[in-house]
Amino acid sequence: MTPSDLDAYDLFGCALSMSASGARLVAGAYQGGGAADPGAVYVYDAAGGGWSVARLVAADGVDGDAFGDSVAVSSDGSTIVGGAPLADVGANAHQGFVLVFR
Repeated sequence: MTPSDLDAYDLFGCALSMSASGARLVAGAYQGGGAADPGAVYVYDAAGGGWSVARLVAADGVDGDAFGDSVAVSSDGSTIVGGAPLADVGANAHQGFVLVFR
């Protein structure tokens, strides 16, 4: 499994998590997400013998946030969490943040 929108050094697969049933896989790419490289989380869902994929990004992400450095998915697959440990928050350099997707 490799998303079609990756570039060199996007570090896809740096963090992985799977739901208890195995029907949902979440993978981080903390240098990916676009030209500015804020990071991204890819969500794979088992569908019809294959996998569908969706990309999650932080709406206000900037270069170097490292979103996707850590990921988790709940046991039932309904909640996804992605961390951005290098994100600046206000005047706090590298304070980091976590996004929750439901």
